[in-house]
Amino acid sequence: MKIAKKAAVVLCAGLLLISPGVASQPAYGEFPATLTVKAATVIDLSTLTGDYTISDNGEYTVTGTTTTHRITIEGGAPTVTVEDVNITLDQGCPLTVHSDDFTLIIKGVNTFKSGNCAGIDVAGGNQITIKEDEDVKGTLNAIGGNQSSGIGGGVWGDGGTIIIESGTINATGGSYGAGIGGGRYKGGGDVIVKGGIVNATGGNNGAGIGSGGDGGNGGSFTIYGGTVTAAGGGSAAGIGGGNGGAGGKVTVNGGTVTANGGGNGAGIGGGSGGAGGTVLVNDGTVTATGGNNGAGIGGGSGSAGGDFTINKGNVTAATGGNGEDIGHGSGSSKSGTAAYNGGTVNNVSYTPSSYTVTIPAAVELGKSVDIEVSDVVLGDYKAVDVKLIKASGTGNKLTLTANGEEITYTIKKNGENGDEVNVGDTILSATEDSSVKLYFTKPTTTPKYTGNYTGTVMFVFKWSS
Repeated sequence: MKIAKKAAVVLCAGLLLISPGVASQPAYGEFPATLTVKAATVIDLSTLTGDYTISDNGEYTVTGTTTTHRITIEGGAPTVTVEDVNITLDQGCPLTVHSDDFTLIIKGVNTFKSGNCAGIDVAGGNQITIKEDEDVKGTLNAIGGNQSSGIGGGVWGDGGTIIIESGTINATGGSYGAGIGGGRYKGGGDVIVKGGIVNATGGNNGAGIGSGGDGGNGGSFTIYGGTVTAAGGGSAAGIGGGNGGAGGKVTVNGGTVTANGGGNGAGIGGGSGGAGGTVLVNDGTVTATGGNNGAGIGGGSGSAGGDFTINKGNVTAATGGNGEDIGHGSGSSKSGTAAYNGGTVNNVSYTPSSYTVTIPAAVELGKSVDIEVSDVVLGDYKAVDVKLIKASGTGNKLTLTANGEEITYTIKKNGENGDEVNVGDTILSATEDSSVKLYFTKPTTTPKYTGNYTGTVMFVFKWSS
């Protein structure tokens, strides 16, 4: 049993007078103190004769198993520690939170499961903070019933504020319910992850984290640390809107996020028929994969993209098919906006419609050649990059050879007086038909052999963001 200790200490101030020429002496006194010790109230579910309601600021410890009794937090700001608890109900919510400052501490393995309500009902206007015990690792399994979330809104209920600080959280929504967020028709609320391991799975038509099925905004999701894996049910986003719902506001400040959309839903963004919402990446690692016809980050099937900004971090986005990696889903042409201010973005599945890169087969020293990109038909925020990847010689020393003799030369961009090009440099990044002139300088030393000096220059070209 954890003992809560509260100490009240009263200090008496001492006054020290110092007179010129007189050595000062420290003043000592006794300071009275009072110590109040209050034990947490213990609730054994196996001995309850009815439901249990908590409505104060106290500390509670819950143990045991039940298939009939519920716990309700009715106001106040209590702290409840659950230790190897299992509440599995056919009807009703195992734990209902009607408080704007409730803390749930998990110790051991705990399960809250309902057949027709949220596993943990935290509706709009209420708040729960979940963390594991300081000394014992904790796991929470929250399983919602029909039209309800695992953690958040019950039947036709908006999600409230759900803060996760530590522990392992497995949240699964019932049909039309989000894993964490809203019930059917309702929005996702505010989900904040500061640490721990979070696995959120939406029921059919419900987002992994966000809104329930049949409409409702994806709400707000913010992560500072920890690991989050979110999977949408059929036609729902991994993080964002359920079927028919738009994405909400997603902010990644750190940690690792993996989001997979269900059929026709975005990885992060809208469900089928829902626009993309807003995604801001300030740091961390994000992998977002759309379901069939959904964007990796952006709109669900038939819907426009949203607003995407990356300042730092690493993002990998892939459409499930026919949409954009970052932008709109299949059947829409509105990509939304994107700002790439830093970090790394990997769009892994986009296939450009067409482009042609022309590189001459031969060149003489002292002359120029044109590297051309034409027939450019690319999605928004895409470019064809042409890079110098190899040249005869060692490192960036460019050489031609004949009969064992060598001569050195330099490649310059945009003519004889242009900037020097080294191996590894991108010489052209084309978003439309364009070209660059490369000049190969005359030998820096007089050739000893009058025949043909030969060597190789190689380029690579690919599309990128």
